[in-house]
Amino acid sequence: FAIGKVWRPTMHASPLLSQPTKALRVLLVENDAMIVMALSDVLAEMGYDVCATEATEAGAVAAAVRCKPDVMIVDAILDDGSGIVAVEQILCSGFIPHVFISGDISRVQACRPGAVALQKPFREPDLVRALQHALGVRPSVRPRQLPIARTLAKAHRQTPTE
Repeated sequence: FAIGKVWRPTMHASPLLSQPTKALRVLLVENDAMIVMALSDVLAEMGYDVCATEATEAGAVAAAVRCKPDVMIVDAILDDGSGIVAVEQILCSGFIPHVFISGDISRVQACRPGAVALQKPFREPDLVRALQHALGVRPSVRPRQLPIARTLAKAHRQTPTE
């Protein structure tokens, strides 16, 4: 990554307050320790607060509950589980903007069409644009995108009416 001062989410003042806003909290889910270190440094330089790093699907879900991130950067393919499944589980509790990173983004696009996804390797400006896109667009989470919501909707349709 080439570190540069491209976009700093904390350097603007809130229109309602005279003080700068807090740094956005990032949950970083990645199983490659070198990528975690590099991304953590880049994100800190960009003004983000990396609230947690996790390498597994279960760890990601637990960390999202624990640290309540403002945005997530998630590797789609983990050694232990799936980043895509982790995000689906996390989104069941409410929307959190997210960016998928992967060596093969076709898998992300097949599972979550329209998701913000970056192909590895990527450069810092690419990460900046992806984060801006994820944070600027808050799509509604459609029940058909989440397996548990789909199951609940199907069960509701099968319930006889009185």
